[in-house]
Amino acid sequence: AFLPLWQADRATCLRSLIAERFTVVFSFVKSPWFDGSWIGRAIDAEVLAAMEAMASEEHGSSVKPLDLGGERGEYHTMCLGGPLYQTPVALPGGGLGEPL
Repeated sequence: AFLPLWQADRATCLRSLIAERFTVVFSFVKSPWFDGSWIGRAIDAEVLAAMEAMASEEHGSSVKPLDLGGERGEYHTMCLGGPLYQTPVALPGGGLGEPL
């Protein structure tokens, strides 16, 4: 399998996205790490801190820790805006932090 984040520090990658002002929202999340309230939530410093706390939690011997980059399918995201976008992508029927 090709894993583009192979050997990259996941927290550093997410901090870069935040610092470079990309708007990235959760479009899919998986338990036991997340619940439905995360859908539509933008990744920011507060979210990253919560994810880092989750990554250090134990969820039983058969569950691997949260990969901050979602490389094991823990979550999926959509990029809605940033320095490479001429205009942000609008979400129909919902704004950031609202269910999609």
